[in-house]
Parts: sequence; C-alpha cells; structure tokens
Amino acid sequence: QNSFSTHLLLLCGDIELNPGPSRQFCSVCEGAVNKRSLFCSNCNISVHKKCVKSSTTGSIFLCETCRLADPDLDILPFHEVSSLGDLDDQINITHTGDLSDTENAWKSFEKRGLHFIHLNINSLLDKIDELRFIAEKSKPTIIGITESKIDESVPETEFDIQGYTSIRNDRTRHGGGVVLYIKEGVGFNRRDNFSNELENIFVDILLPKTKPILIGILYNPFKPDFLDKLSAAITGTDNFDNQEVYLLGDFNINLWHEGKYIFQDEKVLSPREIHKIVKGNDSYNVIKYQEFCSLHSLKQLIKSPTRITENKSSLLDHVLTNYSEKISQSGEIDIGVSDHQLIYCTRKVTHSK
Repeated sequence: QNSFSTHLLLLCGDIELNPGPSRQFCSVCEGAVNKRSLFCSNCNISVHKKCVKSSTTGSIFLCETCRLADPDLDILPFHEVSSLGDLDDQINITHTGDLSDTENAWKSFEKRGLHFIHLNINSLLDKIDELRFIAEKSKPTIIGITESKIDESVPETEFDIQGYTSIRNDRTRHGGGVVLYIKEGVGFNRRDNFSNELENIFVDILLPKTKPILIGILYNPFKPDFLDKLSAAITGTDNFDNQEVYLLGDFNINLWHEGKYIFQDEKVLSPREIHKIVKGNDSYNVIKYQEFCSLHSLKQLIKSPTRITENKSSLLDHVLTNYSEKISQSGEIDIGVSDHQLIYCTRKVTHSK
C-alpha cells in the first residue's frame, strides 16, 4: 500500500521524496543566492550583486537580457557598475590632508609599508560591496571593522573579501561586533585569551626576521569602565610591553575640543588644564585616557575629527602604538560609506641586504 501511494504521488508531477528548502541560484556563477541578491522583475532570474559588480542597495533589478530584448522595460533604478572606476564616482572621497580629489585619495596606500585601516561601518552586510572596493583600492595588510552588526546566523561567505582571511567577534544584528581581515600570505596567530569583557580581536602578525607584531581591533559602546578593562587585559597578556603594538578602533572618547586636537602639543596635560578645555563628564574620560596611554607607553596618531555631523565634530576613532617611530604616515579619509571616517596608518618595512 505504501508503495502504491508513493507511485501515485510521483505521477502527480513536481514531487520530491525528500523535499528541502527551495533555493535559487545565481545565473552567472551558479552559486546559491540569498535575500540580499538581485532578482530580475521581468524574467525572475537571480544574480549576486558582486557577479554584475552592482553597488545598488535594492533587491530588484532588470537583467541585461531583458534590457536588450525590450528597451521599454528599462525603467527600474538599477545601476550596473562595469569597473572600479564607476564605483569610485559613487563613493564620496575626500582627504583631510593634501589629498583632495577622488583619484588621489588612495595614493597614501601606494607608499611602501604595512597598511592598517579601520572603519566603524555601521552594518557590514549593507556595505560589503563598498568595503570590497576599498580593499581593492588600498590593499591593506589589516582591515579592522567595528559595529559589524552580524551574528552567528550570518555565514562568512556573506562578508568575505577576496584575498583576505576574516576573523569575527559578533554581538547581535542590532549593534556592536568586530571583524578583522588579514591579507592572505601574512602569517598570524589569534590571541583568544585577551579579554572576553571587551569587543575586540587581537592577532600577532608573523613576519620574516621580525618579532611578532600585535594588532588589536577594539570597539567601546560607551562603557565607562572600558579603559579599566582594557588596561587589565593588557596587564594580563603576554609580552605586551616587550613587543610592537597597534590598537585601532572606535574608542568613543572624544579627543577633539574647541576646534583642535586636545594633545596637539604632545605634552602631558594636568587635570586642571583638561577641565578648562573639555566640558562636563567628557573631561574625566580624557583624563583617564591620558593616564591609560602614559601607563602603557602608547601614542595616539589620529589628529583630526573622525565623525562629523551638522552640529559637531568628534575624534572618536583612534590608532594607538608604542612604536610611533616606525610609522611613516597616518590619517583619515572621508569615504562616505559611514558616518565615521576611515582611519589608517602605515608601518615602515625594511629589507636587510
């Protein structure tokens, strides 16, 4: 009887003995697609945004076949990007230093050295195409991302970057999270025991004939005890004071007051001097920050605002190092992807004869 019933079901047509979830596949690469892919409103084929090099944020578009077959159908706001240069025009890039136009904004990354960049991206999945473009243009050794806003339900294929290995430390889809990308071919070890009380990722970069270089990506979601926990984690980790260290991230401690960088003269300010410049409770954060940097022999490299709104300019994204003499350049670039600037530094490299 069971065999007869099965036979009848199969005769009905589109019946699967072991049905699974319905999946659609990209018409270009034949890989599985998801809800963030593009779907032709005319023929209903699906395609990855990266396969047609699209920067559109919508989920519906008109495929090239339908466009060519009937030009009258070409009414949807779909923009096909044929080259990196096209996306260059869409991302508003200005440099706060001597580099002012879009073409020259990336020339800082043509200098020889190890480039480390950081961006508070405010949702990685929504801006992964732009981040891939940034990676292609700057080719950094390390890409640090804060406020990734992903969780364990998001597979790594959703935010991968060609030529890079990703390391993640998720919070939720609604806030927080840190992702670190490291260039393929660069040896590294992740420090899993740094701290589970902070949103962070720490890795030791392993270069030939060089002691391990410690890189940390950090996010402070306005926690008042952030610096205390970070200082305790530094004290408890191995060889922090005896190796080269670079910390990048959104520290959410504003170092821009009265139109200038508060430590502009590179001198230690007294609490009284800080209270005169910084108003309210922010002054206590700056005082504690200065004590933290002094305790661990760290110097902050970013000297201009990293978050600019209509009403306020703030310097919230920092690069800290205990080997500032090895830095050839540092700065910030407004790429228009987030409400934060992209910050970067370049560590000099030397080749022995």
